[in-house]
Amino acid sequence: MGEAVRQQVWIAEGLIVQFGEVLERLAKAFDAQRAEAHVLRAEVERLYPAIWDHLDTAATLTRRAGRSTEAFARVRELPGLVTAHAFDAMIDRRNLGLAREAVRGIKDAWPDLDWTPPRVHEDIDVRGGWLGRVLRKLLW
Repeated sequence: MGEAVRQQVWIAEGLIVQFGEVLERLAKAFDAQRAEAHVLRAEVERLYPAIWDHLDTAATLTRRAGRSTEAFARVRELPGLVTAHAFDAMIDRRNLGLAREAVRGIKDAWPDLDWTPPRVHEDIDVRGGWLGRVLRKLLW
């Protein structure tokens, strides 16, 4: 069960990073009044609830394993915490910090897990049609 929790938390952490990056791009797009702003807004609306979906799943698995989720629950039950609508989270950046705090609460319940993120294989080059060649072999 610990591996499933770790995967859910790693995904949530990745989504938190993506959310912050997309928010920055969205602010710049709005400043420039670019059409890209609408696409980025949709991305923000997709990312933010997914963060909490993964954290909720990790918390459920943690409880099932008989471990404490009190720290997570304290964050999740805070008045004003927004978990479903990214627009409110964009206005109050505190919500993103609370998501990071919720991650910490789950990690603390699993001190026996190695939380070192998986190594990214930078030696794999997907440029130059490599991915297309692989997909063609798999699909055709």
